[in-house]
Amino acid sequence: MLKHTLLLYIVVAVALCGCGASKKLVAERQTANRLFYEKKYDSAATAFENIIRHYEDKNISAPTDVYASAGKSLYYSGKQDEGIELLNKATNKADYDDELTLIMKIKYYGGKDNHTKELDNLEKYQNMYRNGDEIQYVSIRLLKRYMQMNEYAKAQKAYEQIKDPEASEIELMELYHTALTKNGQKDKADLVAQKIFNADPTNFIGLSYTARKTFDHAETAYVAAIKEYEAKKTNAAYRTMVQKTKPLIEEFKKAKTLYTKLYNLYKRPVDAEILSRIYTRLNDKKNAATYAKLAKSQK
Repeated sequence: MLKHTLLLYIVVAVALCGCGASKKLVAERQTANRLFYEKKYDSAATAFENIIRHYEDKNISAPTDVYASAGKSLYYSGKQDEGIELLNKATNKADYDDELTLIMKIKYYGGKDNHTKELDNLEKYQNMYRNGDEIQYVSIRLLKRYMQMNEYAKAQKAYEQIKDPEASEIELMELYHTALTKNGQKDKADLVAQKIFNADPTNFIGLSYTARKTFDHAETAYVAAIKEYEAKKTNAAYRTMVQKTKPLIEEFKKAKTLYTKLYNLYKRPVDAEILSRIYTRLNDKKNAATYAKLAKSQK
C-alpha cells in the first residue's frame, strides 16, 4: 500500500512539473509575440530562439509557427541569413508559408540574384494571395523575371495584373510593349507605344512608332494618288491627284518633325533614309540629298 501511494505521489509530482513547464512555455511565447508586435525584434528573436532550444534540447521540433516567428524576428533585426534559414525550416517542416514569409524570401533571394528561388516564391505568392497587400510588387517582379527568361506570354499576363500608377511607368510599359510584339499582338502593342509617346515624346519606342505611323499614312495616300493619276493621265485625273496630295504636305511636315527628333536622338541610318524620302516629297532636294548621304555613311 505504501509503495502504491509513493508511486502515485511521483506521478502527480511529474504531472504538476509538466503542467508548470507548459504554463511557463505559454507565457514565454506570449512574451515573444508581444515583443515582435512591439517591433522589438532583437528581443523577440532571442525569446523565440529560447523556445526553440527548449524543444530541441528534448530532441523534438518546435511548433512550425515558432520557427517562422523566430525567422521573421531575425530577418527584421538585420540577421537575414539566419532568418531565412528558419523560415525555410518552417516551410520544409510543414509547408508553412504566409504572406510576410513569402515577401521576405522574395526580397532576400532577389537581393542575392538567386532568380530560381525568387521566382518560386513569386509564383507561390501569386497563387496564394491574388489580392494580397504586395500583389502589385510581386506582379512587377514577375514581369521583369519573365522578360529575362523570354517567357513573353507569362510576362504579358503579369503586366496586365499591375494597376496604376505603376502600370503607367515608362519602364514597365516598354517591357509590356516588347512582350506584346513578341506575342504577335500588334494592335495592342501600337496602343501601348502611343501611350508611351504621350507620356514621353522622346522615348524611342513611342517616338519611332508615332513617326512611322505618321509617315506611312501620308506616304500610302500619296503613292495611291500618284498611281491613280498614272493609270489615266487625264487632266481630270491630274486635278484629282493635286486635290488628294496637297493636304498630305502637312502630314509630311509633321513626319519630318518627328523623324528629325528621332534621328537627332538616336542617329539611326534608317531614320535618315526616311527623312530623305520625306524631303523628296516636300520638294526639298538639298535636304533630301543630305540625309541620303548620312544614311549611307552610317551603315
